[in-house]
Amino acid sequence: MDAAPDRHLVELGFLQAIVTDLGLKTQLVERSADFPYHTLLVTLDPAATPTTAPLQLAVTFYPVADDQLSDTLLLQYFIALPLTVVGDGLTAVREWLPEINNQTAVGHFSLTSDHQQLHFRYVQALPAATGITRAAVGEVLLLVAYTPTLFAPPLAAVAAGALTLAQARAQVAAQFGGG
Repeated sequence: MDAAPDRHLVELGFLQAIVTDLGLKTQLVERSADFPYHTLLVTLDPAATPTTAPLQLAVTFYPVADDQLSDTLLLQYFIALPLTVVGDGLTAVREWLPEINNQTAVGHFSLTSDHQQLHFRYVQALPAATGITRAAVGEVLLLVAYTPTLFAPPLAAVAAGALTLAQARAQVAAQFGGG
């Protein structure tokens, strides 16, 4: 029997304690028919998100067989972002994503295969011998939670037709002191 799912649940429990100490609300969900993997759900600060509703960070272990990576655990951070598409907004978002991704310190923005869901994702490699530690994940988690607040609003505005691609590029450039 594969012991990885049991270890993943324990490791996510450690992460839950770290995240709770950071002041964020969490829910640890064990795998089931609705959740194929143990998942830590983290409610992000609504004041720091691009929408009025708080965003939710889902943290899971990327499924890899022990015989493929015996010394590494892959911890996946995933945030689904709201996206309302008007007109050719999706085309503009797809065109702009490579530029946006070149400006992120960790992770990347992408669209699901059906192009209906914008998301931010990062997979962190951790040593299997130590697993999750505050030193390994604390700052990474905060960076992953913060990055969408920088880029999701202009991406959503482009998708909705509220900003042209040129306007959104100028807004991001000004935000980073380049415009």
